[in-house]
Amino acid sequence: MQRYLPLDALRGLTILLMIVVNNPGSWQAMFPLLRHAEWHGFSGADIVFPLFLFIAGYAAALRSVVFQPYVGLPHCASALTLESKTPPFFLRLLRRSAGLFALGLFLNAWPLGLFSGNWHFGEIRFWGVLQRIALCVFFGGMILRYSRGIIPLVIALILCASSYELLMRVIIVETPFGRFGASFALQDNFARFVDTRLLPETMLYRLHGIAFDPEGLLTTQGALMTFLCGALFFRTPENRRLVNGVIWAVLAVLSSSFEPINKNLWTMSYVALTAAISSFALWSFGFFYRWPKVAVLLRPLARLGQHSLFYYALSIFLAKTMVAIQIAPELNLKTFIFNSLAVVPLPGEWLSLFYSFLFFAVLCVLVALTQKLRSWQGRLNIQKNFFLAQR
Repeated sequence: MQRYLPLDALRGLTILLMIVVNNPGSWQAMFPLLRHAEWHGFSGADIVFPLFLFIAGYAAALRSVVFQPYVGLPHCASALTLESKTPPFFLRLLRRSAGLFALGLFLNAWPLGLFSGNWHFGEIRFWGVLQRIALCVFFGGMILRYSRGIIPLVIALILCASSYELLMRVIIVETPFGRFGASFALQDNFARFVDTRLLPETMLYRLHGIAFDPEGLLTTQGALMTFLCGALFFRTPENRRLVNGVIWAVLAVLSSSFEPINKNLWTMSYVALTAAISSFALWSFGFFYRWPKVAVLLRPLARLGQHSLFYYALSIFLAKTMVAIQIAPELNLKTFIFNSLAVVPLPGEWLSLFYSFLFFAVLCVLVALTQKLRSWQGRLNIQKNFFLAQR
């Protein structure tokens, strides 16, 4: 099966933006466009994660109709989930999802107190980006496996939206700590109630000093919808895909009149808005890829998109390692490098962005070296097998 290069290129752009947004030189010196919205609202950084999930859903739907052995790299984390008509597909799906979830936990736990000696299992953040991708891959893969047409997929989206609205708007719980439910505020939304009852607060993200996880369990329903929106885009005939984006845009306008756009809660208005943007983006990449000169320019992004999860995981590993290494009291390696860049005559926001791209360049070098080592290892294995055969 040939790779769909516009999908790779858009994924490459997405992972580049994700790395840049997550690795500024200074969190205090960032362009507003690269910051997430504080609570309600929408910023440029808020499209990155849903765009990746939209692409993952498209790739999963693509694999669900192609069962022959795949040559080359899979399209994304979900690409190995639906490749077989035999019952073991469930085990592949579970193994892939569990692997992503475990990797996310490891990256949350890293550096495991190796540099500070201060580490406790009960303080590991349980949820995270890769954990959310794992859940979307698993449940989205199951839905795609057993809903082969557009109508069943639309029904699945309606059911997800209905259950989300029911839980967030209708259920109200009185506790000794306060009243939760029927709210989209940070303090008393039902998603926060669910997460704080399932896990101790030490294992949750803290937003504005309050225990709340933006990648928590209940709001993963919205993220799953974004995943399924990507699958729906794939199943839509090519001559109607632009209409698909227009429909989502209209739904975004309508839903935003009665529900806030909120990434942390992954509200339905946020799902519709990001689905519209993602649809237009993927359609545009497919449209412009028809010109050879444009395709050549997008080739580096396509190469990046073929290793997206590796880049993302490596970026987290490297960034957390740099923060953990202390050069001097209250001075870690990352801060030292960023302060050293002050010789570059740039304003604070531009200098912070320059650090982000420098960090990305280092990642590219590390990935290139890794691929080179794998290539040498492959050649050595071939030579070893050849000599063994001669004996």
